[in-house]
Amino acid sequence: ASSVGFRTSMVRWRQPLGDGFFLTGVFEDPDSEITATDGTTFSTADSEDRWPDFILAGSVEGKDWHVKLSSMLRDLKTRGDGPFPKENALGWGGNFSGYLPALDKDYFAFSIIGGKGVGHYVNATNSTNADAVLTTSNLRTIPLAGGHVDYQHQ
Repeated sequence: ASSVGFRTSMVRWRQPLGDGFFLTGVFEDPDSEITATDGTTFSTADSEDRWPDFILAGSVEGKDWHVKLSSMLRDLKTRGDGPFPKENALGWGGNFSGYLPALDKDYFAFSIIGGKGVGHYVNATNSTNADAVLTTSNLRTIPLAGGHVDYQHQ
């Protein structure tokens, strides 16, 4: 079970398109998690030459419900610390989520996520969710798929 629920600093633009449709564009702080093959985990906080994560989402909203389809692009980069090379890789992902009414005040919610290099955005475990692994020759994004469904009874 996993869900997208990470909060980070961002610049967000949301445009209503009419009839409950919305388009949202987001630039987020690119705080990636990369693991080296020797077991070292480090943050790639080299902000001098990094691009923000970019998210584009479309949603439809009603009074008591909504559904959203999101896509993400990320530039994952390392500084070339120690025996590891300076590398970069493209991370990408998609998410489909929603909140739908059920009986009385009950509701049904769901989220499905997939991609490569987007582990940082997933709340799946209490440990780190690495985006990529760095070998002595290159940076490889880690594939990810997950989701959850829930039903809340009032």
